Amino acid sequence: MSEETRQAWAFRWGGKKETADAAGLNPKNNMPSTPLQDAAPGQAASLDTTRVKSTIPKGDAAGASAGATWEYPSPQMFWNAMVRKNKTSGASEGDMDMVVAIHNNMNESTWMSVLAWEALSTGQPSSQVKAEPPKLLRFTGRPHDTSPKALLKQVVLGCPLPFDRHDWVVLRDDGEEVRCVCSSNAVLGVKLDLGRRYQRKGFELMQEGQEEV
Repeated sequence: MSEETRQAWAFRWGGKKETADAAGLNPKNNMPSTPLQDAAPGQAASLDTTRVKSTIPKGDAAGASAGATWEYPSPQMFWNAMVRKNKTSGASEGDMDMVVAIHNNMNESTWMSVLAWEALSTGQPSSQVKAEPPKLLRFTGRPHDTSPKALLKQVVLGCPLPFDRHDWVVLRDDGEEVRCVCSSNAVLGVKLDLGRRYQRKGFELMQEGQEEV
């Protein structure tokens, strides 16, 4: 095992954040640049390490990588993440194939909603947006951060708070970045809060739309 891999595993199983930085995390998804597919400590069954390519175009700092799309985690990677986050209660290694399939389908549906919002907000036909889509530049999980809109709905309307949240940053062809807040709710499903940030007279304003997946 290389020193880089050893340091990354030390972080995954309770090491300090500095070790992960030393191992080299990808700032676009906060995961090790080289995915770790080894079995987790105490794992009882072997898991598939195959990764499936998504239909979500992958962006980089210079724009879009030609034809590149994001890859979904393998069942082994998903189990490793659950172990690292101490979320294996009530789950087993044997559940991972189904869990990954649901995860992938949810992300594909969310991306379709992003494209629908792009068509609405830019005034372009849906067919054109799908033919020349924006790219997903980066994303991060923020399960413990409740968005202001979700909090307001909980206080005013009594809606349950989301159990998960991911922030997606979408890159348009003109270089503009649009932040999408994807909140998962056990009752309402996945809600997409999309914010377009821009500057006007020194003040940052927000235009928000919402769509249910």
